[in-house]
Amino acid sequence: MPGLVDSGFVEWLKKEALVTSLANAGLASGLLASAIETEITSPLALKAAADSEVARQIAILGGPLAFDRHVVKGQRRDLVGQCIGLRHPDGVLGYDASYLGPELVVNGDGSSAVGWANVSGTASAVGGRLRVTNNTGVSSGRVSQAVTLVAGRSYRFQTTHFTGTVAVYAAWVGPNVGSNFGVSGDIHAGAVGADTTFVAPQASAVVVLVNNAGTTGDYSEFDNISLREVGPQPVFVVSADEQDDNLTILEVVRKLG
Repeated sequence: MPGLVDSGFVEWLKKEALVTSLANAGLASGLLASAIETEITSPLALKAAADSEVARQIAILGGPLAFDRHVVKGQRRDLVGQCIGLRHPDGVLGYDASYLGPELVVNGDGSSAVGWANVSGTASAVGGRLRVTNNTGVSSGRVSQAVTLVAGRSYRFQTTHFTGTVAVYAAWVGPNVGSNFGVSGDIHAGAVGADTTFVAPQASAVVVLVNNAGTTGDYSEFDNISLREVGPQPVFVVSADEQDDNLTILEVVRKLG
């Protein structure tokens, strides 16, 4: 007997372009029935990449907005309908401020263990921290959380580590639970942790927390686990007027505040 398939999924399969949607709760609460609907056709190869792009657009288009014009080198009509990052050479309009994108880690504040997968350790929320406890017969308990990045973009990874029954532990972002992108919380003792920035080499990644010593039942604790995109001021390109002197006038909107 054939099974039922969600109608939205069927429409997505039938389309030539990847389609994704994301509700803007903040905008809905402020403007009641009003909403923003946006569609982008791009060379994004994976639906996860489309999800990431639409999240960036919602983060900008959720308002309030400012409208700007910029002159950039080259014929850049290809930028219309995309979110891009801009730096202003004169440091005006806040365009040189460091942008922090949406939080990618679920329950990084230790309020819940939901979203964390038990690998060789068990995650639990205890006293506002995420505790990682070694499983039976394990001396290096690990938990992980899958995240989707955009290759070539920069990200900031932060954690705070706390000694539990052992004082040897680590945290990193990597392609799998056994390796990292050179982004490590290292091995620390006491209430210290990681704060580092890296360029993502690929889209698929995991955040890994490790209780790196002891035996069955030993644990370490983590808090303030964060992974966010960083970079120049994000804007949404509304139009592009290509000039004869190999310049393009971009009309863009940016979020205020």
